[in-house]
Amino acid sequence: MVKSIFSRKMANIFLLTTIYVLIAVNIVNSENLQISTYYPAPYGGYVSILTTNNTWLARDAGNVGIGTANPSSKLTLAGKMEFFHAGGNDNNTDVYSIEKIYGGYNVSSLRMTINDDADESFQIWGNSCATPAGCGGPGEPLFNFSASGYMTWGNNSVIGGDQGGSLELGGNNGTPGDGVPYIDFHYSGLTQDYNVRLINDVNGRLSLYGNFYVSGQIDFCRAIYNGSGGWSGTCNWNERTMGFVATGWSFLPTCGGWYIPADLIPRCSSVSGYYVPNAGYLICCRTIY
Repeated sequence: MVKSIFSRKMANIFLLTTIYVLIAVNIVNSENLQISTYYPAPYGGYVSILTTNNTWLARDAGNVGIGTANPSSKLTLAGKMEFFHAGGNDNNTDVYSIEKIYGGYNVSSLRMTINDDADESFQIWGNSCATPAGCGGPGEPLFNFSASGYMTWGNNSVIGGDQGGSLELGGNNGTPGDGVPYIDFHYSGLTQDYNVRLINDVNGRLSLYGNFYVSGQIDFCRAIYNGSGGWSGTCNWNERTMGFVATGWSFLPTCGGWYIPADLIPRCSSVSGYYVPNAGYLICCRTIY
């Protein structure tokens, strides 16, 4: 009876020893050690981490910091963020970036950089049920900021840099106008459609709705066309001859010849003659103080 019990104990010890040896040999000969864990996860500092599927960071609490050990928001980035196109038609040389530029006290800025050429732009899209893909699609571009310095919004209206700065409402030189463009002004403290409205009405006129006040003078000017037969039109008695835009010229051997407004007649001198306009537009202006 004693011998039988001893034999069972020895058999159990031998079996456990064999299993231990096999496990130890397998661990020693393995090149990779895989640890599957859920919570709590291993804690420590890592040189690099590679994930091949979904990644959750600060899921339940805390913040995530990139380039900083003290994130103050759910995601805090210290440095520049760069973007590449994920599709196959980009060679990843067109790097777009967002970064904070420090320019000194109260003069820093948030800069978005778009590279390569003036046709590239930063766009803001909205209304997911609009064109081009309907509900669930990207919507439609509401604002377009081009690398050349132009901003475009609804109905192809443009803020540009023509002649030092320009504002085009309702269309541009490549797109016909749509609707009736206007600018509304609202007086402080009042709820209203507008206090003063500046509008390009249906007759192609610039009209002002509301009170109008000018501190200074107003000049009203018109252009009178004179054909090649000579100057026939003159400014009215209450207008000033501001100048002319000539489309034709004639040589006058003396100070006579076709009738020309007095303030455009060249001074007579020993010169045998003058070239004077015989066709063009005479500019006449009247001033209200």
